[in-house]
Amino acid sequence: MFTPMLSPMLVALTSAARSLVCVGSGAVTVTMAYALRRQAPLLAVLSITGLVGCFDATIPAATALTCDDSGLCPTGFRCAVALGLCELEVSFGVLCGDGVRGADEDCDEAAANDDARADACRTDCTAPRCGDAVIDDGEACDDGPANSDAAPDACRSTCVVPACGDATIDRLEECDDGATNNDALPNACRTSCARHFCGDAVVDDGEDCDDGAANSDSIADACRLDCTTPRCGDNVIDAGEDCDDGAANSDVFVDACREACRPFRCGDGVIDSDEACDDADANSDDVSDACRTDCNGPTCGDGVIDAGEDCDNGEGNSDIQPNACRTSCIEARCGDGARDLDEACDDGVLNDDTLPGACRITCDNAGCGDGVIDTDEACDDGNLRAGDGCAS
Repeated sequence: MFTPMLSPMLVALTSAARSLVCVGSGAVTVTMAYALRRQAPLLAVLSITGLVGCFDATIPAATALTCDDSGLCPTGFRCAVALGLCELEVSFGVLCGDGVRGADEDCDEAAANDDARADACRTDCTAPRCGDAVIDDGEACDDGPANSDAAPDACRSTCVVPACGDATIDRLEECDDGATNNDALPNACRTSCARHFCGDAVVDDGEDCDDGAANSDSIADACRLDCTTPRCGDNVIDAGEDCDDGAANSDVFVDACREACRPFRCGDGVIDSDEACDDADANSDDVSDACRTDCNGPTCGDGVIDAGEDCDNGEGNSDIQPNACRTSCIEARCGDGARDLDEACDDGVLNDDTLPGACRITCDNAGCGDGVIDTDEACDDGNLRAGDGCAS
């Protein structure tokens, strides 16, 4: 038979040899309408404590207000499957767990109600839901009150697992700005929940460029791996550069690529391996004793009279032309082997004042009166005076 809960009180009404027994616990005033099958209704007003249910106690068990045979009950009643009896249908005070869904119940599966089984009606006759600490159909997780949209790595309030893009920084995430995660905007948290970085193909603050996977420290004119633009000194020969040895570029070392990424050259102020001198802008082809513009030292024949030179006519220097500056940059003179305009002869080192017929050291021809008996002379006393023993 029926066993009431919470120490209920039993109240009975008798009418026309029929008794209505109601069970309850608590202070509630209820107006009931009771009618048997195919009988006129009997109205009564009950003052009862916490109405749970009512059943007819006067009808024999075989014909009492049971509903396990057909599931039918009189108007105003419903079938309490777990009891096998018809009970009063009201919007409160019905028994959760009696197998009948009351107006204030989401569900009632009687003994199958369960707070731990997925998708079961709960023991308080509420439907399974996200947040009841049971992982039901359509849920990826459910930690009950611990569900959170703000705590890292928590099951979310919608019973989905934490994920990049949910605006909470979880384990293994560097950032998470939810819907504003973006792979194209500068300085944004990326859609992988990684912080923006050099190499993500977006030019962020502090970057000159960023071509992503195309960044390179070896390809000419590429954005570099540190997201700086290609430049002289990065060890890559880019457009407009003749050389680039990176840190080895130098404006002081011999034969080095210069700091402007130009090759070493005459005039850069460094004496390189193929240069005799280099005074940079002081190199000159006009100034005495200067390093020449081809980075050779001053020399006789360069057209500039340097220290120790009498003359220098460059390509006009000559050892055979009369009165020319000699190739040794000495002025033309008697004894240099070239007959100048004021000389009768000049045999150079062969000039001699003692040999018959020789050009004299004064660059005069041999002759009577020079003190040397030449081949066509009988005597020569060194003068042309008559009567001194040798007549001219």
